[in-house]
Amino acid sequence: MKALCSGLVVLGVILMAASFLWPQLDDGSTTWTDEKAAAYQDISLQYHNLSFRDLDNEENRRQRDETQAQFEALKSELDGSRDRGNRVATWMWWTGVVLAVVGAVGALTTSES
Repeated sequence: MKALCSGLVVLGVILMAASFLWPQLDDGSTTWTDEKAAAYQDISLQYHNLSFRDLDNEENRRQRDETQAQFEALKSELDGSRDRGNRVATWMWWTGVVLAVVGAVGALTTSES
């Protein structure tokens, strides 16, 4: 039982340490490709240019709304790619904390009995 508790503490500390390195290792480049970046730039430019048109015209408003939807979809994907490493690091940190605390409590309770 003592070895299991020690293992949990060590594993928890390793996960906490790895959580600091993870955002640098997972920078989002695996999910955000150069093609998506080019598409994001193009749609951003289109959306910007359409924002100066007369929106009382139904065709201009329709084009702007379609472009806005495409822009927001790509922006959401970009934001998700940027935040992915931090989300994983947060889960690693808290999992490490829980494992270390459970292991430490287990080691303390087994040593007292």
